[in-house]
Amino acid sequence: MKNIQVIDGADNATYAICAAEDDQFDIIFPGGADMEFIGDLFDRVGDAVADSVAGSLWHHVVHKESVEGIHGTLIYEQFVKRGYFLSKQSTEIDRVDSVAYRWLRTPSPETLRLVNKYLHVQLVDERPETDYPVFAVTRAEFEEIFPNAADMEFESDLMVRLGPTRGSELLYRIFGRRVPKTTVRGIHGMFFRGSESRKAMFPTKRSTEELLYADSVHS
Repeated sequence: MKNIQVIDGADNATYAICAAEDDQFDIIFPGGADMEFIGDLFDRVGDAVADSVAGSLWHHVVHKESVEGIHGTLIYEQFVKRGYFLSKQSTEIDRVDSVAYRWLRTPSPETLRLVNKYLHVQLVDERPETDYPVFAVTRAEFEEIFPNAADMEFESDLMVRLGPTRGSELLYRIFGRRVPKTTVRGIHGMFFRGSESRKAMFPTKRSTEELLYADSVHS
């Protein structure tokens, strides 16, 4: 089994992670790819196969805190990203490399210690060249970013709460600890850069509010 994260453009989405059989994974991500766009999947394999494979993912949603590795990213709606990931491999992010988006090609012993010892926070950035990286944070850092048992935070709110100097210093330190997604052991928080419209859907900054919003829409 391999884990696939689904990136949905809806404001109330929390980017679920679903388990897939190896053969299903290979249909979605052929030739060593680890990123795919839903429209490209339908074009490549046809509606019937794509519907079956993509639809089956939702029967195997994995609790984020229990996930062991993220092996692929299936993207809905974010069409502008296609120009940045032509080979459908997240390592293409090297073309816009910065301290916040380093790719750790070969995990070092220190990286593996971070994976096993620290909590993991995923960054959701509205810029099209980003691939939703994951960073290792200490318990103290996590509680500073996500107070009151929250598991979601927005950069603009963090800067107001901590101040721009403290907020920037904290993020710069954390962004130096990117871990390969395949080595992730649990996603404990989601940090949003941009996504201001999303705030209204999550007033208490807890991912469980995704279902509450969905229920209110369909009731």
